[in-house]
Amino acid sequence: MLWSLLKEVAQKHYGEDSQQLIPIYQCLARAESSQGDASSHDRATKLFLQAHDISKSRFGEDSVEVADSSFVVASSYINDDDSQDKAKKYLEDSITLYMRHRGPYHTSTIKAQDELSRLLIRDVSLEDAVSLQRSVAEAKVVLYGDPSEQAAASYQMLGSIRLKQGRTEQALKWLTKAYNMLSATLGNNHKRTKEMADAISRVKMSPDAQKFLSSEEKLKKRPRFTQVVGRSKPLGYSTNPSGD
Repeated sequence: MLWSLLKEVAQKHYGEDSQQLIPIYQCLARAESSQGDASSHDRATKLFLQAHDISKSRFGEDSVEVADSSFVVASSYINDDDSQDKAKKYLEDSITLYMRHRGPYHTSTIKAQDELSRLLIRDVSLEDAVSLQRSVAEAKVVLYGDPSEQAAASYQMLGSIRLKQGRTEQALKWLTKAYNMLSATLGNNHKRTKEMADAISRVKMSPDAQKFLSSEEKLKKRPRFTQVVGRSKPLGYSTNPSGD
């Protein structure tokens, strides 16, 4: 196959354990993965792991380069339902190293934590996802500002988790926070802001949400009546035949 030939050429040119092979193997792996079949995915994963091994041998297991390659390996496993434990392990490894080398307020750290949060949600480890995403939200506020689209995405995720758990009051709190951030950064007419507003409206329509609504919100939900509706007598009616 073409990929195998390219790999052999690269090995002969750079040497079998050269760090120059890391991006080459990762590029070949992505090309393999794009084929979409199981055997191509297996070959892609093998290439990602080979690149990871070279990274460890060349830079040391505690290096930021290994954090990068760990994250890449995790991406190969993350959509495979049978490999979720492996994906979680490599994500956790990358986060540990990113925290050590780059700290909590770096884009690479936050990106890996977001991926782990989504994985935890899929694994129904919802409280773990909440704990992690709350710290991510705080980091995003520091890095991107308050308000920011990035922080809004974290609060939206938190609200969605609470909805899964049936914790409507907390869900509304976080979804509303996300909406306010989007409204401030993107404007009320932006697609994302409108979608968030619609989501909040749907949540508020649920029976569980009624007891958490403010008096003003409850009034808005009441049907509107004209002054005529509900009168016991028609307008102009008088008990006095003369109209006085």
